[in-house]
Amino acid sequence: MTSEEVFQGFSARKPRNSGTTPSPPSPSTLPGPPPPPTPDLAGTFALFAQLLTHAVSISTSDTIERNNVRDPDLFDGSNSGQLRVFFAQLELVFKARPRTFNSAEKKVTYALSYLKGTALQWFEPYLLEGDSETPPVFMSDYQAFQDELRVNFGPYDISGDAEQELESLQMSNSDRISWYITEFNHLATQVRWGSSALRYQFYRGLPARLKDHICLVGKPDSLLGAPDFGPVLG
Repeated sequence: MTSEEVFQGFSARKPRNSGTTPSPPSPSTLPGPPPPPTPDLAGTFALFAQLLTHAVSISTSDTIERNNVRDPDLFDGSNSGQLRVFFAQLELVFKARPRTFNSAEKKVTYALSYLKGTALQWFEPYLLEGDSETPPVFMSDYQAFQDELRVNFGPYDISGDAEQELESLQMSNSDRISWYITEFNHLATQVRWGSSALRYQFYRGLPARLKDHICLVGKPDSLLGAPDFGPVLG
């Protein structure tokens, strides 16, 4: 056995560098970051549509609250008979905009903005006081505000004035029966008359041609059973 053929055994030493350097792995073989999750477009659009619908419904509701009834006429306190109409116009606004006027104080503030002349001057000192420690109740309570206006600018004797107007109410031949009925009912709600007295006064204020028609068909037992004046008026 020659010396070249002698087994040299296993060695723990690293083999010598053969002169070639191993190439690093290519980028295509390296693991990359995980891909971003695919967005749920259908869910996103559905949520956006829901929010848009809600916003439009709120906007539409607010517009309806603002525009479906006109504002009241200004009240200056010179005509006590207009106070009742002023309150009725305010009530229409409050009923049409319940979310806007959801407190008594908001109603008072709105009503004050439609006063002028002597009526506004009456409340002027309380408005200019600002945040007073003891503001009057009628500046925040709508019922008290109405009472304050009635005492100072309403009719002195509501029932007595209505009785006088009711007794003098007359329908002429050129008037419409709808006008007469409206005026009569407006005054009748302010007096303390019984049904018999009201029926008599209603008949008394009619023109002769309508009285003749009633005599033919018979007098009603109540104002609700008033005869049909269509044949006479036509």
